[in-house]
Amino acid sequence: MLKAAMVTPDLSLVGAARWLVDLIKRSSKHPEFPIDWTGVAISGYGGVNKMLAAELHELGIYTHVQHSENRPPHAKPVDMTYIHQENYGEFHNTVGCVASGADVIVTWGSCDCRHWLPPGWDKPVVCVAHQSKRSKRPINGPTHLVAVSNKAMEFFPDPQVPIQVIHNGVDPRRCAYSTTTRQEFRRKLQMGDGDVVVGFIGRQTKDKRPRLVAEAVEILNRDCGTTQLLLVGEGPQGLPVDDGLMKWCDVNLNYFYFHHPVRQIGDVYNAVDVVVMPSESEACSLTLLECWMAGVPVVSTRTGCIPEMEEVYPRGLVFPLPDKPTAQDIVDGVVAAVYPKKRDPLVHLCKTIAHRHFTVDKMATQWGIYLGGICG
Repeated sequence: MLKAAMVTPDLSLVGAARWLVDLIKRSSKHPEFPIDWTGVAISGYGGVNKMLAAELHELGIYTHVQHSENRPPHAKPVDMTYIHQENYGEFHNTVGCVASGADVIVTWGSCDCRHWLPPGWDKPVVCVAHQSKRSKRPINGPTHLVAVSNKAMEFFPDPQVPIQVIHNGVDPRRCAYSTTTRQEFRRKLQMGDGDVVVGFIGRQTKDKRPRLVAEAVEILNRDCGTTQLLLVGEGPQGLPVDDGLMKWCDVNLNYFYFHHPVRQIGDVYNAVDVVVMPSESEACSLTLLECWMAGVPVVSTRTGCIPEMEEVYPRGLVFPLPDKPTAQDIVDGVVAAVYPKKRDPLVHLCKTIAHRHFTVDKMATQWGIYLGGICG
């Protein structure tokens, strides 16, 4: 069986960490192309989320964290509950622990990684692009490159080797199945059955533009009736919430709720009417794929994998926003997205696309074939 090690700068609640965990969970039990993951190495400057670390722990995957005495102010919190070992010294020592016996190292975040490879490492190193903004660092260390969308290929500066595109995938059981009814979840958050609930799912960071979504909900409440805002995710740098955003909502909104991330994200999708994603850039957004899988309409900028999928399916797959949207643009998108005659055909098509192209099973199959091919 092929053996692979995973090296990550971060195991906090970012999309790439969710991808990492889902890939390991599914590929380790794949019926045709199984991968034996020898461990996960986490940089001492990244964060560790307890929920994600627990999922790896349940699989028996050893997770090692580099110990850094002087972590910079921007470093995210590290929860050590499910960490197998904290390694001291240089990061290549941590990587060496998890890569011992591995046939290949898979990493993401930086294409300049030669300095932390174990001494004498002469096997394949795969760097994965989970963003589309061009890297400022050179490609130094990776022998193979993977992008999670055509757009994400732009991350690599002047690549000298071919780039393989392997789209992200999501677990239908996690994002479409709900452990509670729509009414029960809404009642817990003091939301009315007839309220329109606008969801913002993910990190509350400037590039994701959550404040713009809140401003749109303020307009919707004024002009269209009771509209609730539900924000699910963390604030910047691993904080529980964005304090500035919460204070703005306290002053300007009557109806909003900040909710901690949940493992069974289907509970959230079951409760909202629409999800808004006005991001500056994406690669292959897991939130987008989860919404498609769960049957939730999306109001979004046309970033990441959206344009390439619209070449295959020549119609809009989201209620589109301009690259630099205003709050009123989002209002118009939400009004269209909750209108059944516009919503229902789009939701049906996107569900079909998600099940055809973007399941975690398909992703694991593609990764198993790809790694098996480059390792001979």
